[in-house]
Amino acid sequence: MPDQRRVSSMPKANRETQQQAASSPIGRARAIITCKCPACRKGEMFIHPYYKLNGFASMYDECPRCGQDFKIEPGFYMSASYIGYVFYVVIIMAITFTSFYFLPALDDLILIFGIIALTLVLIPLDFRLARAVCLHFLGSIRYDPDLIYNEDGFFVSNKGLLRRGKPRLPRPNSD
Repeated sequence: MPDQRRVSSMPKANRETQQQAASSPIGRARAIITCKCPACRKGEMFIHPYYKLNGFASMYDECPRCGQDFKIEPGFYMSASYIGYVFYVVIIMAITFTSFYFLPALDDLILIFGIIALTLVLIPLDFRLARAVCLHFLGSIRYDPDLIYNEDGFFVSNKGLLRRGKPRLPRPNSD
């Protein structure tokens, strides 16, 4: 029987409301934008923040919270490059049409340099967002709001089913 401490600590109505909000499309969009694990939507996907240029692309091998494997298969994230390309095309088209509509006197050279500068600035965000979209939509990972740890350190569902993920070892005491 799974340990019910975390799940049963809040009132049932509040817990159900939070689970419905997290499993809604808005909850999924929030998890993608914040680059959270698709299984638990709480664990981080990336090790460093996006503004750390030396490590913005460093991903965890598995979710630090639930143990969901982020390395689905070799070459899985190649599709993220296509998703990122679509993001850039949409951004460039939006900037171009907006500038032609609101700033018709803007020189084309300034527009081109502005688009290039914005593209370079958005590389870390685009990279992370494309990988998050790839993992959430193409990774065949389902969200389970009832995931908890049992007394043996395994990640299980409230329904008592063993979840993917590795057994968690207890943290050493800092005596």
